[in-house]
Amino acid sequence: MLQSFLRIRDVILKCVLRILLWVLGVATTAAYLIYTRTQRTNELFGGGQLVFTVPFVAFGIYRFIRIVSRTDKADSPTDSMLHDPAFVVNLVLYAAAVVAIVSYFAP
Repeated sequence: MLQSFLRIRDVILKCVLRILLWVLGVATTAAYLIYTRTQRTNELFGGGQLVFTVPFVAFGIYRFIRIVSRTDKADSPTDSMLHDPAFVVNLVLYAAAVVAIVSYFAP
């Protein structure tokens, strides 16, 4: 009976942690969206164009959660991210978009 209880507890804990990761991912994306819309950011980085980088951030967080969820405990999430082609392409495209927006639209 104790083994059954411990197994159920572990399943619930994993489920709660996965839900918490998703909630924090959505909150982080929302915080970045709000940051891109603030007046100070718009004055510094180009009049609201930085909002077009939000999809890159959302996809990057999604990929991170997927990688962390499937990675074994022995694997490093950082190594897994750097070896994930979709994550790396997204990171490069995000960096290129930010550089293009800042260099073209910044005052």
